Amino acid sequence: VEAWYYLGLAHHRNYDFQAAEEAYVTFQRKADDKLESQFPVARQMVMCRNGKGLLSSITDVVVLDKTASVAEEFFRFYDMTGIGGKILATPEDLQTKTDRKEGHVGVIHFPKGSNVIYFSSYGSSTKTGKDIYQATILDGKFIDIKKLAGVVNTGFDEDFPFMHPDGETLYFASKGHNSMGGYDIFMCKLDKS
Repeated sequence: VEAWYYLGLAHHRNYDFQAAEEAYVTFQRKADDKLESQFPVARQMVMCRNGKGLLSSITDVVVLDKTASVAEEFFRFYDMTGIGGKILATPEDLQTKTDRKEGHVGVIHFPKGSNVIYFSSYGSSTKTGKDIYQATILDGKFIDIKKLAGVVNTGFDEDFPFMHPDGETLYFASKGHNSMGGYDIFMCKLDKS
């Protein structure tokens, strides 16, 4: 019976969302409650429906250049000339005990001419996954550290925040919202109220 779930997952990862959903439904029909509770099949089906909608407006991405890197160093290879600022590993001052326990060292965009940074963290618990936080830099110290209010953070992972130089448009990766599975890129506008 578990093979139906894994068949669905294989179709899902190949962006064949219709076939994935059909396999997930077969798994649900054949599995008893105990077995079904061991697999996130309901969430997978939601992501398939999201994927169908998202693929209706997909555009092709063209890779201009490739560079091999170890995961811990990938951010050092980005050319920030057109954007400004730097991409840095999240400083230890912003890492919680839970971040260290989970091995999470995020990256931050340190913008030119701004004293506010955005970063991801587990906070004090892994219960809602990684969330987006902001901190103000004053005299070389991080102050006013807080989880973003509003609808950016979900019960799933949010990561890799980037505030556009306009100071109002935040781009981030999320496994929540209307993700089609794994991290998808989202954007939101700052509501100053």
